Amino acid sequence: MAFSMVLMASLAQVFAAPVRGSWDEVRILEKGEQIRITSKDNETTTGTFRRLDTESLLFTTGDTERTLPKAEVQRVEVKAHGRMKNALIGAGIGLGLGIALDQTGGAHARNETGQTAAARAALIGLPVGIAGGLSALIPSYKTAYQDPK
Repeated sequence: MAFSMVLMASLAQVFAAPVRGSWDEVRILEKGEQIRITSKDNETTTGTFRRLDTESLLFTTGDTERTLPKAEVQRVEVKAHGRMKNALIGAGIGLGLGIALDQTGGAHARNETGQTAAARAALIGLPVGIAGGLSALIPSYKTAYQDPK
C-alpha cells in the first residue's frame, strides 16, 4: 500500500514537471540567471534572464533591456554549473595523452638518457593539469528551450 502511494506521488511529480526543452521550462528560470539565446536567424546573444510571458522573453545584455518574441527564438540555454565536470573530463583526456607520451617519448628518454622520476611525473602530470585547467574555463550551458520546428 505504501509503495503504491509513493509510486503515485512520484508519477504525479514526473507528469507535473515541465517538458524538457519546452517554453514552460524557460518559465521556471530564476530572475538573474545567465542565459544564451539563439534567434531564428542564428544570432546568439548572452544575457541575464528577467521574465517570460506566453509570447516573449525579456532579458538584459549589459545595461540594455531586450524583448524577443517567442516566434523569433530558436533556442534558450541556461548557464549550468558544470565547470568541475569539464575539468574532470579534460584531466582524463590529459591523463590519456600523458600516458601515451610517457609510453612513447618517455620510454625513449628512459632508455637513452636515464629519465628521472620527476621528469616522468612532469611528462604525465603536465598534460593532466593543462587539459583540466583549460577545460574548466569552458562555460557549460544546458538547453531550456528548443524550437520544435
